[in-house]
Amino acid sequence: MHAGDVKSARILVVDDHPIVRLGIRQMLSEESALKICAETDSAEAAIEALRHGGADLAIVDLSLAGKHGL
Repeated sequence: MHAGDVKSARILVVDDHPIVRLGIRQMLSEESALKICAETDSAEAAIEALRHGGADLAIVDLSLAGKHGL
């Protein structure tokens, strides 16, 4: 790997409020080293997203409907 070759960290965003996901998406779009690979509105959907494609990091709302974010 060369000094200019930087792999973007893949981020999974989990929040049941669309406006919050939008804000996180906009904030992360300014960081070239971060890329949103998936976003979901529930813990169940997040688990399914992780099964289909790995994320390096997750930003998770702790108070999700149904199952909590932990």
